[in-house]
Amino acid sequence: MRIIIIACLLVSTLVQAQRGERGKDLSAAEIASMRSKKMTLALDLNDNQAQQVYTLVLKQAEEQQAFRKSRAQYKEEGKRPTKEERLTFYNKQLDAKIAHQRAMKGILNADQFELWRKLSLKRNGKKERKGKQRGPHRRSR
Repeated sequence: MRIIIIACLLVSTLVQAQRGERGKDLSAAEIASMRSKKMTLALDLNDNQAQQVYTLVLKQAEEQQAFRKSRAQYKEEGKRPTKEERLTFYNKQLDAKIAHQRAMKGILNADQFELWRKLSLKRNGKKERKGKQRGPHRRSR
């Protein structure tokens, strides 16, 4: 019985360790190439749109890598960002998302943009809400 429990813990630890290493060795250009090709397939982009999406995603991937480096620097120093720094990081991230969405809206047509929004909401684990909905904290009696 103990051997089974130890084996399960060992396997779960190995799986968790492998999951953390995914995608860390890719360059920004490789990430942008993969993401833009996936979008080309999902949204049926023409060549011009695909090239514009690639440049946009490349810029986004470079910014994400720079952010990861700054976070790694904090970890190496053993420091945690202050509340103001966290708020600044979060505001920069939201500004980048807004700019990315506006740029995508300029590249894609209306149908493609709606599909892109649905796919991005699904990828981020969020559901698109229509109208007023009650949350789990408001149960009808």
